[in-house]
Amino acid sequence: MKRIVSVVFVLCLLFLSSTSFANCPVGEEREDGEKWYRDISTGCFSYLMEMRRDDPKVVLLDVRSKEEFDEERLSGAILLDYYAEDFYEKVQALDPTNIYLIYCRTANRSGRTLGLMRYLGFEEAYNMEYGLVKWSEEGRSTIKNSSAPTPPDDEDRGDGGVVLVDDDTFQGEVYGIDGYVLVKFYMPKCPPCKKLAPVYESLAQEYSSSLKFAEYDVTKQMKVFKDLGLKYTPTVLLFKDGKVLEKLVGQTTKDPYIKLLQDYDIIN
Repeated sequence: MKRIVSVVFVLCLLFLSSTSFANCPVGEEREDGEKWYRDISTGCFSYLMEMRRDDPKVVLLDVRSKEEFDEERLSGAILLDYYAEDFYEKVQALDPTNIYLIYCRTANRSGRTLGLMRYLGFEEAYNMEYGLVKWSEEGRSTIKNSSAPTPPDDEDRGDGGVVLVDDDTFQGEVYGIDGYVLVKFYMPKCPPCKKLAPVYESLAQEYSSSLKFAEYDVTKQMKVFKDLGLKYTPTVLLFKDGKVLEKLVGQTTKDPYIKLLQDYDIIN
């Protein structure tokens, strides 16, 4: 009787494993020849970490700040600060044939990193959904330093008065809007984009009562960017009632945008 119970228990475990992780990628080639880029659950992330623990081609990337990394991190993780000045260059220097497991606090920075890797042609990369917050809530193992200071939230880094749009929200936030919308297409670490960032934020703070300001991170998704026939960042488009009126490419000072808005009598 005990033996039967044991066999049933083992079969149940096997069933749970097969159903829980049936959709977890394990690094195999896809039949359609495409590359792997996915947001995966914490459970799937943990499963991949365990399965590929001894594989030198698997790299666990923590894209938070050094302060956050020192406070708490996953065992075996390598720090690659998303907000560091040389982040883009460091990502470019990584081996694109490796398998990357990426995480941050809430999946914002890691999601953008996943998009950047896709843009750069990396072969395989996975982002942990909901980040280390979810991981810790589930009681999963981390390395902690209780004396480290508490880091700022991802959300504290945002631009005031600017709506972040992507492929899923572009229809409702831009195409479906009656009136004027200015949309910036950018990459976080490209030098001209970084130079434009405070200028664009200043414009939004001054003129948000006259039109809507939005921005689209090209490293995270690219469908709208490609559909509009765009090739360079930063590019800023002026929409009216969902239609493109004007395009400015590579402009990083305030004057061209002021002139654009004045030409259409949006501002005085």
